[in-house]
Amino acid sequence: LIETLVENSESAVRWLIERVGVDLSVLAQLGGHGHKRTHRPRSGMVGAEIIYNIQRAVKSYEKSGMVKIMMDTRVTALKKKNDGAVVGVEVVSKAEDGKNKTLTVMAPNVILATGGFASDRSHGSYLEKYRPELMKMPATAGEFSTGDGITLGTSVGAGLVDMEKVQVHPTGWVDPSDPTNPGKILAGELMRGVGGIVINRDGNRFCNELGTRAYVTDKMFSHDPHYIKTKKWNITNEIPTFSLVLSASAAEGAKKHVDHYLNKGLLKKIEGLEDLAKWMNLPLSKVKETVEQYQRDAKDGRDQWGKTSFSGVPIDNLMDETFFAGTVTPVLHYCMGGLTINQEGNVLDENQQVISGLHAAGEVSGGV
Repeated sequence: LIETLVENSESAVRWLIERVGVDLSVLAQLGGHGHKRTHRPRSGMVGAEIIYNIQRAVKSYEKSGMVKIMMDTRVTALKKKNDGAVVGVEVVSKAEDGKNKTLTVMAPNVILATGGFASDRSHGSYLEKYRPELMKMPATAGEFSTGDGITLGTSVGAGLVDMEKVQVHPTGWVDPSDPTNPGKILAGELMRGVGGIVINRDGNRFCNELGTRAYVTDKMFSHDPHYIKTKKWNITNEIPTFSLVLSASAAEGAKKHVDHYLNKGLLKKIEGLEDLAKWMNLPLSKVKETVEQYQRDAKDGRDQWGKTSFSGVPIDNLMDETFFAGTVTPVLHYCMGGLTINQEGNVLDENQQVISGLHAAGEVSGGV
């Protein structure tokens, strides 16, 4: 599966550009990268641009009659033939009178693309079963992320793989107006890629901000003594928070994102180092020491954590710098586990045999 992903990545990017019309003309180095290898738009947010353009393409097929989109409709079961082949779905759909009606939709192929299970914290959920220590951790996934597609797949004998592998992303925004909300907006790698630095409650940097998600998250969790000993999060502990700080030049490199986060109240524009220290509730001398050390590291070309790429470094006169700062916390972001598939996206049963007519795409599938 990894070979399939890697060997087809170029054609996937070209498909988005040529078939869908997404601008992916900027090549950037973001978190976890040793080289520039992220394709993103010159303006706009890549996720929004991809979804908008794909929606536009799908709706053009709907207008032509080639596609029917059924809203307010929930799949409740997969329909099978006697030989086990999947031939359609049973759904519950809301009628115009507001009442629910059950329908059967037949199709030669059924594709499950329902996402993961990171938002389901109910008793008996997949998260509780496979990673109970993460049950109280916030998530970037929408409320839909409850593993329904996985349950549908297993109902017809599909196998599961890597269900315990739930990715924790290091930077989800903490909304100051609703800090305990379990749903978080992602502060993407771009914010660190353009030069954002992560500072703990003591006013110190503690990692290479361009490290992998797993590495940065590990450094965050390592502020907790229990985690240092066990490498496992204690569910009873408070989830740690950190400050993500960008200079004016770093913010300019992610202007669309920064404007979006400012508008949502997740980022704050701060004039001068003194007001930044006040916002962080730390002594000015400590924040000054940390930022000045970062400036020296940038000039030397390397810091103590091995960081060698320095973008958006604050200007020499820190009292004249404009900062953009927000609070971030580790968040559940992606479920690597899910239904077992082969290189063609066919769902496999527990004996690694293809379930005819059933396919899976995206987070509902596992193995990568």
